[in-house]
Amino acid sequence: MKIQKRTVIWIFVSLFLVLLLFFGFKSYLSIKALLGNDVIIELSSDKESIFLNHNNAEIIKFNAEVYANPFCKIQCNSEFTDVSKSQLIEIDEFNLTSLKTISKEYTLTAIEKGSGQLLYRFDLKCNTRQTFWCRTSNEQKTRNILITLNYNLTQEENNIKEISKEELIYYIQELNYVNNNLNLFSNISQFDFNIKTSKEEIKSLNTSFSSLKLLWENEEYLKLNQELNNLKFINFTSINSSFYSNLTLYNNLIENLTHIENNLSNLKTINMSENNTIKVNNFINEFNNLIIEKNLNKKESSIKNLLIKIKNLSLKENPSIYPNAAISKYNETKIEITPLNKEFFNILFKEPSPKCPLFGKEYLCYNNKSNYPIILLHGHEFNQGISAEYSLDTFTKIQDNLEKDNYLNAGSLRVSIYNESLKGIYENINSPLTIKSSYYFDIYTNTGSTSVIETKSDSIDTYAIRLRDIINIVKYKTGKDKVTIVAHSMGGLVARRYIQVFNANDIDKLILIGTPNHGIDNNIYKYCFVFGANVECTDMGKDSLFINKLNQQEIKDIPVYNIIGLGCSMDNEPGDGIVKNSSSYLSYAKNYYVNGTCSGLNFFHTDLVDSDKYPEVYEIINQTLRE
Repeated sequence: MKIQKRTVIWIFVSLFLVLLLFFGFKSYLSIKALLGNDVIIELSSDKESIFLNHNNAEIIKFNAEVYANPFCKIQCNSEFTDVSKSQLIEIDEFNLTSLKTISKEYTLTAIEKGSGQLLYRFDLKCNTRQTFWCRTSNEQKTRNILITLNYNLTQEENNIKEISKEELIYYIQELNYVNNNLNLFSNISQFDFNIKTSKEEIKSLNTSFSSLKLLWENEEYLKLNQELNNLKFINFTSINSSFYSNLTLYNNLIENLTHIENNLSNLKTINMSENNTIKVNNFINEFNNLIIEKNLNKKESSIKNLLIKIKNLSLKENPSIYPNAAISKYNETKIEITPLNKEFFNILFKEPSPKCPLFGKEYLCYNNKSNYPIILLHGHEFNQGISAEYSLDTFTKIQDNLEKDNYLNAGSLRVSIYNESLKGIYENINSPLTIKSSYYFDIYTNTGSTSVIETKSDSIDTYAIRLRDIINIVKYKTGKDKVTIVAHSMGGLVARRYIQVFNANDIDKLILIGTPNHGIDNNIYKYCFVFGANVECTDMGKDSLFINKLNQQEIKDIPVYNIIGLGCSMDNEPGDGIVKNSSSYLSYAKNYYVNGTCSGLNFFHTDLVDSDKYPEVYEIINQTLRE
């Protein structure tokens, strides 16, 4: 009996231990999920920017490590988008286990003509599906990487561009010169028919070269080269032949008519016989008729005959009278052709500009110095034990909404190394960039190699130094001399400390959200140490040396906007559940108030950056960014 009793007791004890382990482990997983331990995405690419000549291609590779509770199933979808054209190139779905590597490759080709920059982005969104052993918030986590494709002309296109421009200038100048000469006859009606062929030919050639010039300005150099080859053997001597022959004839006629006029004027001063007088008067009438003659050939023939008649006139007969016919005034002069003056026919080419389209709209590449990038800076991580990657999720919704308002989502920046190929890669983008960043990462260098390390137990002063590195690399990539900072909670203290130590020369404006500007106290201060990093919590204490030093001076050089949450009762004063109004308020800032609610442990301090729950916070951010 005793053995049976012991067996029953052991069975009950074993069952109790199993149930205790079962529910304990399940509770542990639930607490881990509650404290933020959900799906983690680490996304990287083998390059951020590629440089290609026209029609060349390059492969870009993306790799993602996705982590979660081993009992959870992960559902992910990826999107590869041509941001310049607002076109989705590929979408894919993945169902993963707790640890999985996702790899994607894309071939990017420089198919656009000319030179410029195209933007592509790879987005990966994952969430865990709740099961019996998987407790999850089911909140989707997002990571993305922005890629720039910088394209340029091939060497062949560059050669054609330079040579064809010189050839086109030569031909167009020659044509303009000829056309200008032809216009000298515009008021001489009897020559219209004779130069009609030349005018039509010049008009046709002008049309052809205008089309070629347009091809050059539109950077269609290969097509230009083909069509230009068909026009390279233009014989301008042949084109000018009818013009110059008519010009020579015309000038000879003018010269002869002038000669006749002078002879007739002289004859009118000579006393001659009546018979010769009649002849001279007839010569004068013939001359007057020749002036108005429209038929060029008839005119030429008549002039020759008149010259012969005058030459053969004999004045030996007895003089008795003077010729009395009136000579019509002849005002025509010879046409003088001046040499070609290329400066007079200055041909202006519209130099093609690099193109940087964005969101489906056409833009020229232009470094707008006032398009300051926006750094989105997270706050204190409530649970020191979870990955710092979670901190980058703080501003996901706000970043997505900002893109809808034409702020380009450039993903996130943990930390970066200076690389010459990355200098100014974003400087010609026609939109301010938004970049999520974290001061919880740093670079460790040893024996020539570097690695990114995660460190969440440092002082706010240290975080301010890391913020300086973040700002410098963002300026380096964007080619801008300033940034705008939007900071949540402790991130606002990091930003303020940065400005206090390093000044505000490279800050355009500062937007604070739920920032404990005068520290935390009482229960919030005590609970901070339960899961949070001790150094951070100590610095944020209301009576800490850090808070004391931080508030010894105001920020006066830049505008500061301060969003304060109200609605939770905190030691008989309003707040957002974590930060009191009196702590957040700044006398020198433009303070905004947002009302929310608290219930139990559900504070709305963290929800202030949730655009779905508090859209008014986003509206304030959007408004202040545009001021």
